[in-house]
Amino acid sequence: MHIAGAASMLAFKTKRQPATGKGATSKFPASASGASSRRHLNLATVVLLPLLVAACYFKQHAWTAPQSWHAYTNAAPTSAGASQLLKERLSSVPWPRILEEEDALRGLTYYGSGRGLHRLADKLLAGQPIKIVAMGGSVTAWAGGNPNGEAYIARFFQYINSTFPHLQHELYNKGMSAWNSAQFEPCLEHIVPEGADLVVVEFAINDASLQRSEARLPAGPSYDSPGRRAFELLLRRLQAMPSRPAVLLLQMYPWWQAFGDGATQGLYYREPETEMTVLAQYYDMPVVSLRAAAWHLMSAGIEGFKIDKVLAQPNRNFGNTSHVVPLANVTTERGLYFYYDCVHPDSHGLRTLAELLIHPVARAVHEVAAGLQPKRRTDPRLEGRRPPMIPNSPDLSPSLCFMLEGFKPVVKAAEGFEYRALKPNATNFVQQKWGYYGTKPGDWAEMELDTQMDAAHPQATTSVYLTYLTSWKDMGTARVTCTGCECKPMDINAHVPMAVTTVFFNRLIPVSQHKQCRIRITILEAKEPSQQQSQHFMIAAAMLRSDLGLQPSAPSCAQAATPPNPYVALCLSVKDEWAELPEWVEHHLKVGVGKMYILDDGSQPPMSTVLAPYIASGAVEYHWFEGVPQPPQPFAAPSPAAAERVGAGAAAPVLPELLSGFNYSNGERFQLFAYDWCMQHHRNDHTWMGFVDVDEYIILRADIPSLPELLQRYEQFGGLALFSKIFGTNGHKTRPAGGTRQGFTKCAPAMQKEYYKTIANLHYVLPTIGKFGPHAFRMRDGAKTVNSRGLTVISGESERVVKDEIFLHHYWTRSEEEFAAKLQRGGGIHKTNRFNTGHMTFVDTTCTLDCLDAVRYTSDSEGAQ
Repeated sequence: MHIAGAASMLAFKTKRQPATGKGATSKFPASASGASSRRHLNLATVVLLPLLVAACYFKQHAWTAPQSWHAYTNAAPTSAGASQLLKERLSSVPWPRILEEEDALRGLTYYGSGRGLHRLADKLLAGQPIKIVAMGGSVTAWAGGNPNGEAYIARFFQYINSTFPHLQHELYNKGMSAWNSAQFEPCLEHIVPEGADLVVVEFAINDASLQRSEARLPAGPSYDSPGRRAFELLLRRLQAMPSRPAVLLLQMYPWWQAFGDGATQGLYYREPETEMTVLAQYYDMPVVSLRAAAWHLMSAGIEGFKIDKVLAQPNRNFGNTSHVVPLANVTTERGLYFYYDCVHPDSHGLRTLAELLIHPVARAVHEVAAGLQPKRRTDPRLEGRRPPMIPNSPDLSPSLCFMLEGFKPVVKAAEGFEYRALKPNATNFVQQKWGYYGTKPGDWAEMELDTQMDAAHPQATTSVYLTYLTSWKDMGTARVTCTGCECKPMDINAHVPMAVTTVFFNRLIPVSQHKQCRIRITILEAKEPSQQQSQHFMIAAAMLRSDLGLQPSAPSCAQAATPPNPYVALCLSVKDEWAELPEWVEHHLKVGVGKMYILDDGSQPPMSTVLAPYIASGAVEYHWFEGVPQPPQPFAAPSPAAAERVGAGAAAPVLPELLSGFNYSNGERFQLFAYDWCMQHHRNDHTWMGFVDVDEYIILRADIPSLPELLQRYEQFGGLALFSKIFGTNGHKTRPAGGTRQGFTKCAPAMQKEYYKTIANLHYVLPTIGKFGPHAFRMRDGAKTVNSRGLTVISGESERVVKDEIFLHHYWTRSEEEFAAKLQRGGGIHKTNRFNTGHMTFVDTTCTLDCLDAVRYTSDSEGAQ
């Protein structure tokens, strides 16, 4: 693996590390020439005196260092005294113990053969120094919200030093807020120092969204995704390192982020812990789980594990953002509650995580000291690394990493961007958040990268992960373009709609292979100046990896070639729209809709003819009804695949009249019947489903790459509200030759209060249509529909009208001829139409604004860019 960049990630030691830190390596640079003898004396006093004191302490106390451990190992395995002494020594921690033995046993969800930990135990029992590395997200970097606190890995290191003292033990805390395994994997040689003995891996929180955000797959276990393949590759790289470090997985559990299947908190089987544990089992790597050890304690409200309060903000329930978790009294209640905020543990919780790590290490030491290691199977066929668990995954994929100090020389040219620290007063380089920062539209920075990652496959693309800062304050949008190499221009919006912590995210940029690939980032003008006062943008790192073998595998000839279900679908009730429907379908394919369910209310002739190419491609599923079935027919059971995802109980047929509470008699309310039909048949097949009419077109702001990419930011909500720009006839008597989007360009100004349509998050929405029809849905567990700024809207009509990143073009009349046909046809809910030509005239008089947003979609070369 080729690693670029001179400086690796900094080696963070425990806070008590330098001269006074028991057991931590202290490295000082040589003093400058010409320094006074007094300065040399002072340096010697500072450096050597504590070391001499520590050496005397260890000599006088029972550590008689490895000798005491040799006494254990030399004793007969059946010696009760030696066994008891060993057990007491190993179970002692430098703080009041939190976990009972049974808790720790539950928390060790996989131990395996213990081979890696036995190698670690050999060194500890021999009195040799070890190197410990922890990698993960903010939980690993976290010190419990206390300036004097210590991260869980520092607490674990404290145990190692108190139980196996050595002045040259080393600890490297490589926790990076908001980073996941796909970001760490290309940079592994930067992160893990040479000669590492133990690597703790903590990604159970930050890897949770990888399978959906990268692969656009529906929620649920999926090993065949870029995120899980990257995690497996990380484990394989660790296993292949020359020092053969023991790898120990720590599965952190966030009670207030664990939601799904009707639960908004504390869902026990929150992914991806199961998937990561299975991968660890395959590679024989031990796993400790906070969920397994403490979920029942949290649920029962045991002191120290209480979860009904947190100590600090952010204290909003991720599963139900309308629910604010009460704050505990930091002075009187600290120690009763496990979580500091809705993600991170308090100092009490950090010690709990340390105890989980201690348990398998202590077990391995006990087994080695007592001669209890399992007998190894010796067979040459079992030698060497195992093949990847996930089919068609790469053995070791080429990669490059440019981060921290190593990222600075990657930017070869810039105008307006400067290399600076976002938090210059922070204690270390990582927390200072260095990167290239631009402050106004037109500023640009250009990276030069060698993207030739796979000479054997020159046509293979290279994945460039660009790390950028996101925030609700100041951050704007930048455009990515390439020269030398080829890439699709894309816009990156670094502004998030909710007030959340400033964190780094990655954008995947697929590029062609080229020796000097130039990637330029240019800040764009604000689309909505009233919403964002500033247009700043910051880039901080770049990781490169060959795409070969990391994408979901194609099915073999023996398998059914069933593609993943699309991330977002639309449901449409329609009648007699032969001319409009093909343009509507084409438009939404460009926006990024993966599937359209079209239910025909008895058109004569049926519209299947004009939809034939889209039906054949799988983009459209078409059903023709002669009104609502009478008497109401049971909905068919879901497909076997859908039933398997949601359980056998979902397979029972349901009468449509019982679903929504409406009576579908006399052919009325076909639109509601259609929506109920879509929900009942396909609510388990997608993450999102939109409910709009054939005269409504979803429009994205020009810098939004696609609808799926936008919707990822709202997965914690029950739905996204779409407000409309209303269009009149534009003076057309008949349908214009250029179609709807080119022919109708005059719209009405926004009103103070407007109706909206909803794109529903199928994870939360109930499988029925409520009294507000497609405008507002009934949702479980308190989930809410929000506008694009994250503000809650209710009842299908709201004063929180926002039409910035996403909105509808509602061609309410179209031409005079088409409006007359609309009146004749009747409504989708009531056959008797409520409108007349007077309404058309009124709308025409209000449509005074030029609204050209949809015109760009009419060119085949533009799409949604």
